[in-house]
Amino acid sequence: MVSSFTARGIALAGLLAAMCNGCVRFGVAVIGGDGAVDSAPADAASADSPDGSDVSALDAGEPDASEPDASALDADAGEPDAAEASLPDVAPLDAPSLDAPVRCVQNDDCADPGRPLCNVTTGRCVGCLSSPDTCPLRRYCDTATETCQDGCLDDRDCAPVGGGDAGSLPRRCDPVRHTCGECFVDADCPPGVACTGGTCVASTGATVISGATLINTARAAVSGAAGSTTLWLGETVGAFPVGAQVLIHQTQSRAGDAGRYELRRVVAAEPGSLTLEAALSRGYTTDSLVGARAQAVLVQEYTDLYVSVSGSLSAPEWNGRHGGILAVDVAGDAVIEGRISMDGRGFRGSSHACGAGLYRCQSGVAGESPTGVGSAGRPANGGGGGGGGAGGDCGAGGGGAYGGVGASGAEGDCEGETDGGVCAAGCPNPGGVGGGAYGGADLSEEMQLGSAGGEGGGDEDGETPGGGGNGGGVVWLRAGRAAEVHGAITAAGSEGLDGNQRGCGMGEGCGMGGGGGGSGGAVRLAAATRVTLGADRVRSPGGGGGVCSCGSIDRPERRAPGGSGGVGRVGVASPRIDGTTAPAYDPR
Repeated sequence: MVSSFTARGIALAGLLAAMCNGCVRFGVAVIGGDGAVDSAPADAASADSPDGSDVSALDAGEPDASEPDASALDADAGEPDAAEASLPDVAPLDAPSLDAPVRCVQNDDCADPGRPLCNVTTGRCVGCLSSPDTCPLRRYCDTATETCQDGCLDDRDCAPVGGGDAGSLPRRCDPVRHTCGECFVDADCPPGVACTGGTCVASTGATVISGATLINTARAAVSGAAGSTTLWLGETVGAFPVGAQVLIHQTQSRAGDAGRYELRRVVAAEPGSLTLEAALSRGYTTDSLVGARAQAVLVQEYTDLYVSVSGSLSAPEWNGRHGGILAVDVAGDAVIEGRISMDGRGFRGSSHACGAGLYRCQSGVAGESPTGVGSAGRPANGGGGGGGGAGGDCGAGGGGAYGGVGASGAEGDCEGETDGGVCAAGCPNPGGVGGGAYGGADLSEEMQLGSAGGEGGGDEDGETPGGGGNGGGVVWLRAGRAAEVHGAITAAGSEGLDGNQRGCGMGEGCGMGGGGGGSGGAVRLAAATRVTLGADRVRSPGGGGGVCSCGSIDRPERRAPGGSGGVGRVGVASPRIDGTTAPAYDPR
Protein backbone atom coordinates (compact mmCIF):
# COMPACT_ATOMS: atom_id res chain seq x y z
CA MET A 1 0.00 0.00 0.00
CA VAL A 2 1.28 3.46 -0.87
CA SER A 3 2.04 5.61 2.15
CA SER A 4 -0.07 8.71 2.57
CA PHE A 5 3.08 10.92 2.60
CA THR A 6 4.24 9.63 -0.78
CA ALA A 7 0.78 9.97 -2.32
CA ARG A 8 0.42 13.53 -1.10
CA GLY A 9 3.82 14.49 -2.56
CA ILE A 10 2.95 13.12 -6.00
CA ALA A 11 -0.45 14.80 -6.06
CA LEU A 12 0.97 18.16 -4.93
CA ALA A 13 3.68 18.09 -7.61
CA GLY A 14 1.04 17.59 -10.27
CA LEU A 15 -1.09 20.36 -8.87
CA LEU A 16 1.79 22.86 -8.83
CA ALA A 17 2.68 21.98 -12.37
CA ALA A 18 -0.86 22.70 -13.46
CA MET A 19 -1.06 25.98 -11.55
CA CYS A 20 2.29 27.27 -12.84
CA ASN A 21 1.67 26.43 -16.43
CA GLY A 22 3.24 29.31 -18.37
CA CYS A 23 5.13 30.82 -15.42
CA VAL A 24 8.36 30.71 -17.34
CA ARG A 25 6.71 32.74 -20.10
CA PHE A 26 6.30 35.61 -17.67
CA GLY A 27 9.87 35.36 -16.46
CA VAL A 28 9.19 33.45 -13.18
CA ALA A 29 11.35 30.40 -12.60
CA VAL A 30 9.48 27.59 -10.78
CA ILE A 31 11.24 24.44 -9.63
CA GLY A 32 9.34 21.47 -11.13
CA GLY A 33 7.45 23.70 -13.58
CA ASP A 34 6.54 23.02 -17.16
CA GLY A 35 9.85 21.43 -17.93
CA ALA A 36 9.54 18.89 -15.13
CA VAL A 37 5.99 17.96 -16.12
CA ASP A 38 6.78 17.69 -19.81
CA SER A 39 9.69 15.37 -19.10
CA ALA A 40 7.60 13.02 -16.91
CA PRO A 41 5.94 9.93 -18.42
CA ALA A 42 2.37 10.48 -19.58
CA ASP A 43 1.17 7.71 -17.27
CA ALA A 44 2.89 9.06 -14.25
CA ALA A 45 -0.29 8.53 -12.29
CA SER A 46 0.04 4.72 -12.67
CA ALA A 47 3.74 4.48 -11.98
CA ASP A 48 4.98 2.15 -9.32
CA SER A 49 5.79 3.53 -5.96
CA PRO A 50 9.25 3.10 -4.49
CA ASP A 51 8.02 0.13 -2.48
CA GLY A 52 6.42 -1.55 -5.54
CA SER A 53 2.83 -0.79 -4.61
CA ASP A 54 0.25 0.14 -7.25
CA VAL A 55 -0.66 3.81 -6.86
CA SER A 56 -3.59 3.83 -9.24
CA ALA A 57 -5.85 3.45 -6.27
CA LEU A 58 -5.11 7.03 -5.43
CA ASP A 59 -7.22 8.10 -8.42
CA ALA A 60 -9.85 5.42 -8.22
CA GLY A 61 -10.41 4.99 -4.54
CA GLU A 62 -12.12 7.18 -1.97
CA PRO A 63 -10.00 9.86 -0.49
CA ASP A 64 -8.59 9.33 2.91
CA ALA A 65 -10.15 11.49 5.57
CA SER A 66 -6.70 12.84 6.36
CA GLU A 67 -6.08 13.91 2.74
CA PRO A 68 -7.23 17.25 1.28
CA ASP A 69 -10.28 17.05 -0.94
CA ALA A 70 -9.24 17.60 -4.61
CA SER A 71 -12.51 19.36 -5.28
CA ALA A 72 -11.68 21.77 -2.54
CA LEU A 73 -8.39 22.49 -4.22
CA ASP A 74 -10.21 23.11 -7.50
CA ALA A 75 -12.67 25.41 -5.79
CA ASP A 76 -9.92 27.43 -4.18
CA ALA A 77 -7.86 27.67 -7.37
CA GLY A 78 -9.52 30.94 -8.52
CA GLU A 79 -9.07 32.73 -5.21
CA PRO A 80 -5.51 33.62 -4.16
CA ASP A 81 -4.63 32.87 -0.60
CA ALA A 82 -3.09 35.48 1.73
CA ALA A 83 0.46 34.73 0.61
CA GLU A 84 -0.45 35.11 -3.03
CA ALA A 85 -2.38 38.36 -2.40
CA SER A 86 0.65 39.98 -0.77
CA LEU A 87 2.87 39.46 -3.79
CA PRO A 88 3.28 42.54 -6.02
CA ASP A 89 2.24 42.45 -9.62
CA VAL A 90 5.18 41.96 -11.91
CA ALA A 91 5.14 44.25 -14.92
CA PRO A 92 6.75 43.21 -18.17
CA LEU A 93 10.38 44.38 -18.46
CA ASP A 94 9.66 46.59 -21.44
CA ALA A 95 6.83 48.56 -19.78
CA PRO A 96 8.35 51.71 -18.03
CA SER A 97 6.59 53.35 -15.10
CA LEU A 98 4.38 56.25 -16.17
CA ASP A 99 5.77 58.59 -13.45
CA ALA A 100 9.47 57.71 -13.79
CA PRO A 101 11.75 60.80 -14.37
CA VAL A 102 12.85 61.40 -17.91
CA ARG A 103 16.52 60.53 -18.27
CA CYS A 104 18.74 63.01 -20.12
CA VAL A 105 21.89 62.61 -22.15
CA GLN A 106 22.41 66.29 -23.03
CA ASN A 107 21.23 69.75 -21.95
CA ASP A 108 18.70 69.89 -24.78
CA ASP A 109 16.78 67.11 -23.05
CA CYS A 110 16.09 69.39 -20.06
CA ALA A 111 13.03 71.58 -20.64
CA ASP A 112 12.53 72.82 -17.02
CA PRO A 113 14.00 76.37 -16.78
CA GLY A 114 14.85 75.71 -13.14
CA ARG A 115 16.88 72.61 -14.07
CA PRO A 116 18.38 73.35 -17.47
CA LEU A 117 21.53 71.22 -17.21
CA CYS A 118 21.99 67.48 -17.73
CA ASN A 119 24.04 65.49 -15.23
CA VAL A 120 25.18 62.79 -17.63
CA THR A 121 26.41 60.61 -14.74
CA THR A 122 22.98 60.28 -13.15
CA GLY A 123 20.88 61.11 -16.20
CA ARG A 124 19.04 63.78 -14.19
CA CYS A 125 18.19 67.35 -15.17
CA VAL A 126 19.64 69.68 -12.51
CA GLY A 127 19.93 73.36 -11.67
CA CYS A 128 23.74 73.33 -11.60
CA LEU A 129 26.81 71.13 -11.90
CA SER A 130 29.45 71.09 -9.19
CA SER A 131 32.47 69.91 -11.19
CA PRO A 132 33.26 72.33 -12.58
CA ASP A 133 30.91 74.64 -10.72
CA THR A 134 28.49 76.28 -13.17
CA CYS A 135 27.00 78.87 -10.80
CA PRO A 136 27.71 82.60 -11.26
CA LEU A 137 30.12 84.65 -9.14
CA ARG A 138 29.28 84.70 -5.41
CA ARG A 139 27.09 81.59 -5.69
CA TYR A 140 27.97 77.93 -5.42
CA CYS A 141 26.39 74.63 -6.50
CA ASP A 142 24.81 72.82 -3.53
CA THR A 143 25.44 69.13 -4.18
CA ALA A 144 22.44 68.07 -2.06
CA THR A 145 19.85 70.05 -4.02
CA GLU A 146 21.87 70.52 -7.23
CA THR A 147 20.85 74.20 -7.27
CA CYS A 148 22.84 77.46 -7.03
CA GLN A 149 22.92 78.98 -3.55
CA ASP A 150 24.22 82.33 -2.26
CA GLY A 151 27.74 82.05 -0.85
CA CYS A 152 31.35 81.64 -1.88
CA LEU A 153 33.06 78.72 -3.57
CA ASP A 154 36.62 80.06 -3.38
CA ASP A 155 38.51 83.31 -2.74
CA ARG A 156 37.48 84.71 -6.11
CA ASP A 157 33.93 85.05 -4.80
CA CYS A 158 35.23 87.21 -1.94
CA ALA A 159 37.44 89.52 -4.01
CA PRO A 160 36.70 93.26 -3.61
CA VAL A 161 34.38 94.74 -6.19
CA GLY A 162 33.58 98.33 -6.97
CA GLY A 163 35.40 101.41 -5.84
CA GLY A 164 35.38 103.44 -2.69
CA ASP A 165 35.06 101.75 0.71
CA ALA A 166 34.05 98.48 -0.94
CA GLY A 167 37.60 97.88 -2.00
CA SER A 168 38.64 96.30 1.31
CA LEU A 169 35.74 94.01 2.04
CA PRO A 170 36.49 90.46 3.35
CA ARG A 171 38.69 88.58 0.92
CA ARG A 172 38.87 84.90 2.00
CA CYS A 173 36.37 82.08 1.49
CA ASP A 174 35.55 79.36 4.00
CA PRO A 175 34.67 76.54 1.53
CA VAL A 176 32.85 74.54 4.22
CA ARG A 177 30.52 77.31 5.43
CA HIS A 178 30.63 79.16 2.09
CA THR A 179 31.16 82.49 3.87
CA CYS A 180 33.68 85.28 3.26
CA GLY A 181 35.94 86.66 5.95
CA GLU A 182 39.06 88.72 6.35
CA CYS A 183 40.95 85.63 7.52
CA PHE A 184 40.59 82.04 8.73
CA VAL A 185 44.20 81.24 9.62
CA ASP A 186 47.15 83.46 10.61
CA ALA A 187 48.69 83.02 7.15
CA ASP A 188 45.79 85.03 5.71
CA CYS A 189 46.95 88.14 7.62
CA PRO A 190 49.93 90.48 7.10
CA PRO A 191 53.19 89.54 8.83
CA GLY A 192 53.07 89.98 12.61
CA VAL A 193 49.27 90.01 12.69
CA ALA A 194 47.14 87.12 13.97
CA CYS A 195 43.74 85.91 12.79
CA THR A 196 41.32 86.26 15.70
CA GLY A 197 37.61 85.58 15.23
CA GLY A 198 37.88 86.01 11.48
CA THR A 199 39.64 89.37 11.76
CA CYS A 200 43.33 90.23 11.42
CA VAL A 201 44.34 91.73 14.78
CA ALA A 202 47.74 93.16 15.66
CA SER A 203 49.25 91.71 18.79
CA THR A 204 50.57 95.03 20.09
CA GLY A 205 47.23 96.19 21.47
CA ALA A 206 45.88 99.72 21.39
CA THR A 207 47.97 102.55 19.98
CA VAL A 208 48.05 105.77 22.01
CA ILE A 209 48.87 109.03 20.22
CA SER A 210 50.09 111.58 22.74
CA GLY A 211 51.95 114.08 20.55
CA ALA A 212 51.92 115.49 17.03
CA THR A 213 52.19 112.47 14.70
CA LEU A 214 52.54 112.46 10.93
CA ILE A 215 51.19 109.30 9.25
CA ASN A 216 50.58 108.06 5.70
CA THR A 217 54.06 109.18 4.75
CA ALA A 218 54.51 106.36 2.20
CA ARG A 219 52.89 107.51 -1.02
CA ALA A 220 53.44 107.44 -4.76
CA ALA A 221 52.19 108.75 -8.07
CA VAL A 222 50.54 105.78 -9.80
CA SER A 223 48.81 104.49 -12.90
CA GLY A 224 46.75 101.32 -13.33
CA ALA A 225 44.19 99.94 -15.77
CA ALA A 226 40.71 98.82 -14.81
CA GLY A 227 40.65 95.04 -14.48
CA SER A 228 44.40 94.83 -13.80
CA THR A 229 46.14 93.80 -10.58
CA THR A 230 49.28 95.79 -11.46
CA LEU A 231 49.76 99.30 -10.13
CA TRP A 232 52.63 101.19 -11.78
CA LEU A 233 54.60 103.55 -9.55
CA GLY A 234 55.96 106.95 -10.47
CA GLU A 235 57.58 109.28 -7.97
CA THR A 236 57.58 107.34 -4.69
CA VAL A 237 58.19 108.34 -1.08
CA GLY A 238 58.65 105.47 1.36
CA ALA A 239 57.91 101.77 0.85
CA PHE A 240 54.81 99.61 0.36
CA PRO A 241 55.39 96.27 2.13
CA VAL A 242 53.66 93.05 1.12
CA GLY A 243 50.40 92.68 3.06
CA ALA A 244 49.94 96.43 3.43
CA GLN A 245 46.70 98.16 2.50
CA VAL A 246 46.78 101.07 0.07
CA LEU A 247 44.22 103.71 -0.83
CA ILE A 248 44.33 104.48 -4.55
CA HIS A 249 42.92 107.88 -5.54
CA GLN A 250 42.45 109.80 -8.79
CA THR A 251 43.28 113.20 -7.35
CA GLN A 252 43.16 115.33 -10.49
CA SER A 253 41.58 114.82 -13.89
CA ARG A 254 40.05 116.88 -16.65
CA ALA A 255 37.90 113.91 -17.66
CA GLY A 256 35.44 114.38 -14.81
CA ASP A 257 36.53 111.33 -12.84
CA ALA A 258 38.59 112.99 -10.13
CA GLY A 259 37.92 111.86 -6.57
CA ARG A 260 37.20 108.19 -7.21
CA TYR A 261 39.11 105.79 -5.01
CA GLU A 262 39.39 102.19 -3.81
CA LEU A 263 41.37 100.13 -1.32
CA ARG A 264 43.49 97.08 -2.10
CA ARG A 265 46.15 94.99 -0.38
CA VAL A 266 49.64 94.47 -1.76
CA VAL A 267 50.60 90.87 -2.51
CA ALA A 268 53.91 91.60 -4.25
CA ALA A 269 56.21 94.62 -4.54
CA GLU A 270 58.78 95.16 -7.25
CA PRO A 271 60.80 98.24 -8.22
CA GLY A 272 58.35 100.40 -10.12
CA SER A 273 55.20 98.35 -9.50
CA LEU A 274 52.88 96.75 -6.96
CA THR A 275 50.77 93.63 -7.45
CA LEU A 276 47.36 93.91 -5.81
CA GLU A 277 45.23 91.16 -4.29
CA ALA A 278 42.32 91.97 -6.60
CA ALA A 279 41.91 93.75 -9.89
CA LEU A 280 41.19 97.47 -9.97
CA SER A 281 37.55 98.30 -10.55
CA ARG A 282 38.50 101.55 -12.33
CA GLY A 283 41.43 102.95 -14.19
CA TYR A 284 43.86 105.45 -12.62
CA THR A 285 46.07 107.78 -14.62
CA THR A 286 49.06 109.99 -14.00
CA ASP A 287 49.86 112.03 -17.10
CA SER A 288 50.82 115.69 -16.90
CA LEU A 289 50.01 116.19 -20.59
CA VAL A 290 46.31 115.61 -19.90
CA GLY A 291 46.27 117.07 -16.38
CA ALA A 292 45.76 113.71 -14.67
CA ARG A 293 47.28 112.86 -11.28
CA ALA A 294 46.61 109.61 -9.39
CA GLN A 295 48.29 108.44 -6.21
CA ALA A 296 48.52 105.54 -3.76
CA VAL A 297 48.77 106.17 -0.01
CA LEU A 298 49.83 103.55 2.55
CA VAL A 299 46.88 103.14 4.94
CA GLN A 300 47.77 103.38 8.64
CA GLU A 301 46.28 100.34 10.42
CA TYR A 302 45.68 99.97 14.16
CA THR A 303 44.13 97.37 16.47
CA ASP A 304 42.55 100.09 18.63
CA LEU A 305 43.34 103.79 18.40
CA TYR A 306 43.33 106.37 21.19
CA VAL A 307 44.33 109.96 20.37
CA SER A 308 44.86 111.65 23.70
CA VAL A 309 44.01 115.27 24.50
CA SER A 310 47.61 116.25 23.74
CA GLY A 311 47.80 114.05 20.63
CA SER A 312 47.18 114.82 16.97
CA LEU A 313 47.31 113.03 13.65
CA SER A 314 47.99 114.54 10.24
CA ALA A 315 49.36 113.47 6.87
CA PRO A 316 51.61 115.17 4.28
CA GLU A 317 50.02 117.96 2.26
CA TRP A 318 49.30 117.72 -1.45
CA ASN A 319 52.44 118.67 -3.37
CA GLY A 320 51.13 118.43 -6.92
CA ARG A 321 51.99 114.71 -7.26
CA HIS A 322 50.79 113.01 -4.08
CA GLY A 323 49.72 113.70 -0.49
CA GLY A 324 46.70 115.49 0.97
CA ILE A 325 45.08 112.24 2.20
CA LEU A 326 44.97 110.86 5.74
CA ALA A 327 43.77 107.23 5.79
CA VAL A 328 43.30 105.21 9.00
CA ASP A 329 41.78 101.73 9.37
CA VAL A 330 41.12 100.56 12.94
CA ALA A 331 40.19 96.93 13.65
CA GLY A 332 38.44 97.78 16.92
CA ASP A 333 37.60 101.15 18.49
CA ALA A 334 38.82 104.62 17.55
CA VAL A 335 38.59 107.26 20.29
CA ILE A 336 39.63 110.82 19.42
CA GLU A 337 40.16 113.00 22.47
CA GLY A 338 42.73 115.15 20.70
CA ARG A 339 42.70 116.14 17.04
CA ILE A 340 42.89 114.75 13.53
CA SER A 341 43.58 117.56 11.11
CA MET A 342 44.03 117.96 7.38
CA ASP A 343 43.47 121.71 7.45
CA GLY A 344 44.98 123.48 4.46
CA ARG A 345 46.55 120.28 3.07
CA GLY A 346 44.49 120.09 -0.10
CA PHE A 347 44.85 121.91 -3.43
CA ARG A 348 47.29 124.80 -3.36
CA GLY A 349 46.81 128.51 -3.65
CA SER A 350 49.32 130.54 -5.66
CA SER A 351 51.60 132.92 -3.81
CA HIS A 352 54.57 135.03 -4.86
CA ALA A 353 57.29 135.28 -2.25
CA CYS A 354 59.69 138.18 -1.88
CA GLY A 355 62.56 136.17 -3.27
CA ALA A 356 60.69 135.61 -6.53
CA GLY A 357 60.72 139.33 -7.36
CA LEU A 358 58.02 141.94 -7.57
CA TYR A 359 54.59 141.03 -8.91
CA ARG A 360 53.04 144.24 -10.26
CA CYS A 361 50.28 145.18 -12.71
CA GLN A 362 49.16 141.58 -13.18
CA SER A 363 46.02 139.66 -12.35
CA GLY A 364 46.29 137.11 -9.60
CA VAL A 365 46.64 133.37 -10.35
CA ALA A 366 43.52 131.24 -9.94
CA GLY A 367 43.56 128.52 -7.28
CA GLU A 368 44.36 124.87 -7.96
CA SER A 369 41.45 122.43 -8.26
CA PRO A 370 40.66 118.87 -9.44
CA THR A 371 41.16 120.06 -13.02
CA GLY A 372 44.75 121.16 -12.32
CA VAL A 373 46.70 124.29 -11.47
CA GLY A 374 45.31 127.71 -12.31
CA SER A 375 46.61 130.51 -14.48
CA ALA A 376 46.61 134.30 -14.12
CA GLY A 377 43.18 135.78 -14.66
CA ARG A 378 39.85 136.51 -13.02
CA PRO A 379 37.85 133.43 -14.19
CA ALA A 380 37.50 130.57 -11.77
CA ASN A 381 39.54 127.42 -12.38
CA GLY A 382 36.69 124.98 -11.88
CA GLY A 383 36.56 124.84 -8.09
CA GLY A 384 39.57 127.14 -7.74
CA GLY A 385 38.85 130.82 -7.12
CA GLY A 386 39.80 133.32 -9.82
CA GLY A 387 42.63 135.83 -9.39
CA GLY A 388 42.03 139.46 -8.46
CA GLY A 389 42.09 142.17 -11.11
CA ALA A 390 45.40 143.84 -12.04
CA GLY A 391 46.47 147.36 -11.13
CA GLY A 392 45.28 149.98 -8.70
CA ASP A 393 43.81 149.17 -6.51
CA CYS A 394 42.85 146.17 -4.35
CA GLY A 395 41.81 143.46 -6.83
CA ALA A 396 40.75 140.62 -4.50
CA GLY A 397 40.96 136.90 -5.25
CA GLY A 398 37.89 134.66 -5.39
CA GLY A 399 37.20 131.90 -2.87
CA GLY A 400 37.75 128.21 -3.62
CA ALA A 401 34.92 125.68 -3.70
CA TYR A 402 34.03 122.03 -3.11
CA GLY A 403 30.75 121.16 -1.35
CA GLY A 404 29.73 124.82 -1.45
CA VAL A 405 30.58 127.57 -3.93
CA GLY A 406 33.33 130.08 -3.27
CA ALA A 407 32.52 133.76 -2.89
CA SER A 408 33.86 136.19 -5.48
CA GLY A 409 36.46 138.71 -4.39
CA ALA A 410 35.34 142.19 -3.44
CA GLU A 411 35.75 145.01 -5.92
CA GLY A 412 38.65 147.40 -5.41
CA ASP A 413 38.74 151.14 -6.00
CA CYS A 414 40.34 153.39 -8.59
CA GLU A 415 42.96 155.22 -6.55
CA GLY A 416 40.73 158.29 -6.85
CA GLU A 417 41.26 158.32 -10.64
CA THR A 418 38.24 158.22 -12.94
CA ASP A 419 40.13 156.13 -15.49
CA GLY A 420 40.94 153.45 -12.92
CA GLY A 421 44.50 154.45 -12.19
CA VAL A 422 47.75 153.00 -13.45
CA CYS A 423 47.38 149.60 -15.23
CA ALA A 424 43.97 149.04 -13.63
CA ALA A 425 41.79 146.25 -15.01
CA GLY A 426 38.77 148.48 -14.57
CA CYS A 427 37.08 150.95 -12.35
CA PRO A 428 36.17 149.72 -9.87
CA ASN A 429 38.90 147.11 -9.99
CA PRO A 430 37.11 143.72 -10.22
CA GLY A 431 37.68 140.81 -7.91
CA GLY A 432 38.24 137.20 -8.94
CA VAL A 433 35.27 134.91 -9.59
CA GLY A 434 34.43 132.37 -6.87
CA GLY A 435 34.92 128.67 -7.64
CA GLY A 436 32.05 126.36 -8.54
CA ALA A 437 30.95 123.40 -6.40
CA TYR A 438 31.85 119.90 -7.58
CA GLY A 439 31.80 116.24 -6.55
CA GLY A 440 29.11 114.06 -5.05
CA ALA A 441 27.75 113.95 -1.51
CA ASP A 442 28.29 110.17 -1.18
CA LEU A 443 31.86 109.86 0.07
CA SER A 444 31.83 106.06 0.02
CA GLU A 445 32.65 106.16 -3.70
CA GLU A 446 34.27 109.56 -4.25
CA MET A 447 36.02 112.09 -2.04
CA GLN A 448 37.96 115.15 -3.11
CA LEU A 449 40.49 117.63 -1.86
CA GLY A 450 39.22 121.16 -1.33
CA SER A 451 40.12 123.77 -3.97
CA ALA A 452 42.29 126.81 -3.38
CA GLY A 453 41.34 130.45 -3.39
CA GLY A 454 42.57 132.85 -6.07
CA GLU A 455 45.55 135.13 -5.57
CA GLY A 456 44.96 138.88 -5.22
CA GLY A 457 45.80 141.25 -8.09
CA GLY A 458 49.13 143.09 -8.23
CA ASP A 459 49.09 146.90 -8.22
CA GLU A 460 51.68 149.21 -9.80
CA ASP A 461 53.92 150.04 -6.83
CA GLY A 462 53.66 147.29 -4.20
CA GLU A 463 55.59 144.04 -3.87
CA THR A 464 53.36 140.93 -3.91
CA PRO A 465 49.62 140.34 -3.68
CA GLY A 466 48.07 138.11 -1.06
CA GLY A 467 48.22 134.42 -1.90
CA GLY A 468 45.12 132.26 -2.22
CA GLY A 469 44.36 129.93 0.70
CA ASN A 470 44.89 126.19 0.29
CA GLY A 471 41.93 123.85 0.28
CA GLY A 472 41.35 121.28 3.01
CA GLY A 473 42.64 117.75 2.56
CA VAL A 474 40.92 114.38 2.98
CA VAL A 475 40.33 112.41 6.21
CA TRP A 476 39.26 108.76 5.78
CA LEU A 477 38.75 106.79 9.00
CA ARG A 478 37.11 103.40 9.45
CA ALA A 479 36.55 101.48 12.71
CA GLY A 480 35.71 97.80 13.07
CA ARG A 481 33.60 98.58 16.15
CA ALA A 482 32.94 102.14 17.32
CA ALA A 483 34.32 105.62 16.60
CA GLU A 484 34.05 108.40 19.19
CA VAL A 485 35.00 112.03 18.59
CA HIS A 486 35.43 114.01 21.79
CA GLY A 487 38.12 116.29 20.37
CA ALA A 488 37.99 117.36 16.71
CA ILE A 489 38.38 116.05 13.17
CA THR A 490 38.80 118.84 10.65
CA ALA A 491 39.61 119.40 6.98
CA ALA A 492 39.30 123.18 6.82
CA GLY A 493 40.39 125.49 4.02
CA SER A 494 43.13 128.02 4.76
CA GLU A 495 42.54 131.75 4.84
CA GLY A 496 43.69 133.92 1.98
CA LEU A 497 46.73 136.10 2.69
CA ASP A 498 46.78 139.88 2.87
CA GLY A 499 48.34 141.93 0.11
CA ASN A 500 52.05 142.64 0.74
CA GLN A 501 53.03 146.20 -0.03
CA ARG A 502 56.31 146.84 1.78
CA GLY A 503 57.34 143.64 3.55
CA CYS A 504 60.21 142.93 1.16
CA GLY A 505 61.65 146.45 1.50
CA MET A 506 60.99 147.41 -2.12
CA GLY A 507 57.39 148.67 -2.27
CA GLU A 508 55.50 151.86 -1.54
CA GLY A 509 51.95 153.13 -1.45
CA CYS A 510 49.15 150.59 -1.07
CA GLY A 511 46.88 148.55 -3.30
CA MET A 512 48.03 144.90 -3.48
CA GLY A 513 44.90 142.72 -3.45
CA GLY A 514 44.09 140.08 -0.84
CA GLY A 515 43.79 136.40 -1.67
CA GLY A 516 40.63 134.30 -1.61
CA GLY A 517 40.08 131.60 1.01
CA GLY A 518 40.43 127.89 0.28
CA SER A 519 37.46 125.54 0.50
CA GLY A 520 36.95 122.78 3.04
CA GLY A 521 38.01 119.25 2.17
CA ALA A 522 36.40 115.85 2.81
CA VAL A 523 35.90 113.85 6.03
CA ARG A 524 34.70 110.27 5.74
CA LEU A 525 33.93 108.28 8.92
CA ALA A 526 32.57 104.73 9.04
CA ALA A 527 32.10 102.34 11.99
CA ALA A 528 30.52 98.92 12.32
CA THR A 529 28.49 99.65 15.47
CA ARG A 530 28.22 103.40 16.18
CA VAL A 531 29.75 106.84 15.67
CA THR A 532 29.67 109.48 18.39
CA LEU A 533 30.20 112.93 16.86
CA GLY A 534 29.35 115.46 19.55
CA ALA A 535 28.21 118.90 18.42
CA ASP A 536 30.01 119.87 15.21
CA ARG A 537 33.31 118.39 16.32
CA VAL A 538 33.74 117.13 12.76
CA ARG A 539 34.09 120.08 10.39
CA SER A 540 35.25 121.07 6.92
CA PRO A 541 34.70 124.84 6.66
CA GLY A 542 36.12 127.20 4.06
CA GLY A 543 38.72 129.81 4.88
CA GLY A 544 38.16 133.59 4.88
CA GLY A 545 39.73 135.99 2.38
CA GLY A 546 42.74 138.23 2.93
CA VAL A 547 42.50 142.02 2.67
CA CYS A 548 44.01 144.65 0.44
CA SER A 549 47.28 146.17 1.61
CA CYS A 550 45.63 149.55 1.88
CA GLY A 551 43.24 148.25 4.49
CA SER A 552 46.00 146.63 6.47
CA ILE A 553 48.22 149.73 6.42
CA ASP A 554 46.25 152.88 7.01
CA ARG A 555 42.99 152.79 5.08
CA PRO A 556 40.54 150.46 6.89
CA GLU A 557 37.75 151.51 4.53
CA ARG A 558 39.72 149.98 1.65
CA ARG A 559 40.02 146.45 2.93
CA ALA A 560 38.34 144.86 -0.16
CA PRO A 561 38.60 141.29 1.17
CA GLY A 562 39.10 138.24 -0.94
CA GLY A 563 36.18 135.82 -1.31
CA SER A 564 35.59 133.20 1.36
CA GLY A 565 36.04 129.54 0.49
CA GLY A 566 33.04 127.21 0.32
CA VAL A 567 32.42 124.36 2.74
CA GLY A 568 33.69 120.88 2.06
CA ARG A 569 31.83 117.59 2.52
CA VAL A 570 31.31 115.17 5.42
CA GLY A 571 30.09 111.58 5.21
CA VAL A 572 29.31 109.34 8.20
CA ALA A 573 28.17 105.72 7.88
CA SER A 574 27.15 103.53 10.84
CA PRO A 575 24.05 101.76 12.22
CA ARG A 576 23.96 104.38 14.99
CA ILE A 577 25.12 107.98 14.63
CA ASP A 578 24.91 110.46 17.52
CA GLY A 579 25.69 114.16 17.04
CA THR A 580 26.11 116.69 14.26
CA THR A 581 28.75 117.85 11.80
CA ALA A 582 29.40 121.07 9.87
CA PRO A 583 28.41 120.87 7.10
CA ALA A 584 25.74 118.25 7.79
CA TYR A 585 26.94 114.74 7.02
CA ASP A 586 25.70 112.46 4.27
CA PRO A 587 24.74 109.09 5.88
CA ARG A 588 25.86 106.81 3.07
